[in-house]
Amino acid sequence: MKKVSIYLYFLLIIFSMLDCNDVSPVDSSNEYQHLLFNCGPVIFSTNINGSQQKIITGGQSFDFGPKYCSKNNLVVFYSERDNQVYGLYSMDVDGNNQVRLVDATIKGYSIFDDVEWSPSGEYIVYSSPKSGRNQIYIFDIKNKIEKMITKTGENSLPKWSSDGQKIAYVSDNRGDNKLMRIYISDINGENEHPFLKKGKSHNPYWSKDSKKILFNGNLNYDELPYNENTQKTDIYIANSDGSNIVRLTHDSCNGPFGWSQDENYILFNSGRDYNDGIHHDLYIMDTKGSNIKRLTNQGLIINALWSPDGKYIAYNYYTNDLQKPGTGLDDMRSDGSEKRILFKVQSAIGGISWIP
Repeated sequence: MKKVSIYLYFLLIIFSMLDCNDVSPVDSSNEYQHLLFNCGPVIFSTNINGSQQKIITGGQSFDFGPKYCSKNNLVVFYSERDNQVYGLYSMDVDGNNQVRLVDATIKGYSIFDDVEWSPSGEYIVYSSPKSGRNQIYIFDIKNKIEKMITKTGENSLPKWSSDGQKIAYVSDNRGDNKLMRIYISDINGENEHPFLKKGKSHNPYWSKDSKKILFNGNLNYDELPYNENTQKTDIYIANSDGSNIVRLTHDSCNGPFGWSQDENYILFNSGRDYNDGIHHDLYIMDTKGSNIKRLTNQGLIINALWSPDGKYIAYNYYTNDLQKPGTGLDDMRSDGSEKRILFKVQSAIGGISWIP
């Protein structure tokens, strides 16, 4: 009873602090008209103009990290509701037909928000510390079979290749957390190997033909003494076999948020206009690292996501209001125009996912 009252109190706080723009017309040509996201322990949906906001699930449990799949019209999400053990659940986009799929961790352990659907919609991949170290697992949705595909080290942030044949993930492969880099394996865990054999690398994004990977990292990390330069990261594109590495940025800390739908542009965050190691804004550039355009002036970007049709970008951020610190969720056209405040609250916003 005490736990339920805490969640209800949290809901009252959320609604009392809700702050949205005046509702603007919806672009009817946009295929994806809504967003799912979590605010604290609650999963919400909103129209892309900020209207029709409603609770999908949560309030009596801690639900977060929704990910939508267009192949089966299902949403997978994390929830802490059974004996304080985080599990992965699926549901319809309206919150109905919630089904527990698998325990994602054990009681008292933290968890990564990194579940991903396979391109076919038949499987999900995620990381979990339930074996003692954070390992990568694949779960068969239809047959309810879970398989651990990594065995050593600390592993997280798995990403399916676009053809569904391989998985890229970030691993130290030794368990010391000293050098995290991208590894690639078959979906059964076979043929595991480092994507690159030097430096540190993170945040892999496969191209549509699965022949290239967009990522960020510091490829000189092995050779540099530990100082502020070892913490700086740049954005690269390379062939999926690790050859033909092309460096796209040469300044500050940069992190990619993926390719545009036509793969002509890259969305990324960067501190290039602040150089204080804290503040970052959203930018786009072409795949040669040219024609860089700044899209936001928030200074504290957390995450961003292209809409699947490439017309819009949704992003969440920390607010700069020192009197009422919190987070916000906005969207805009992919060229940075028509920015709209969708949700602003003194709580954590995360788990952005586009839905029709």
